[in-house]
Amino acid sequence: MAEDVSTVGEIIGILLIPIFIILLTLGPYFLSAIVGSFHQNGLRKRLEIRKQVTLSSFPMDPIHSLSRPANVNHSIQSSGLVMANVSISPSWWQMFVVSIHSLFGGNISTLDSVIRWGREEVIQRLREEAQKQGWDEVINVRLETAMIRKSSNASNRKDKGAAMEYLIYGTGIRLSPINIQLSSA
Repeated sequence: MAEDVSTVGEIIGILLIPIFIILLTLGPYFLSAIVGSFHQNGLRKRLEIRKQVTLSSFPMDPIHSLSRPANVNHSIQSSGLVMANVSISPSWWQMFVVSIHSLFGGNISTLDSVIRWGREEVIQRLREEAQKQGWDEVINVRLETAMIRKSSNASNRKDKGAAMEYLIYGTGIRLSPINIQLSSA
């Protein structure tokens, strides 16, 4: 009976060592997947709420890439530069999946949600900045992206610490009220 207990203890010990090693190596990635998923879902929900609140204060979406105001019934009273930026980075889990996926090639869909959130976030920040500065519209909007890496050596493929910066800018315009002149005939 004592021999059976020691044998079971040895078997459990032998099984626990690989499990412990696997948890130590892959555990942070799985934790990153779980925590990152909750965090990114929360960011998306808060962004959608901010977007609804901001858009409710404008008659239409004030951000567009047109070179002229969308509302042609008004003349431009004043204008100025409006800009916003955001830096984003994928989680450890997403980078782990990307590194595995890069072995096979193809579309890396795990980064799509992060990239989409970054783009929508920077556009929302531009809306909020335009609202804060009192602009009615932002015309001629341009969106720039840049990769941020730990290493300045672009050929260093082992550099896994990458982030992305979005910079958006445009011309904020303040429209003058409509001047209606009635002619007497």
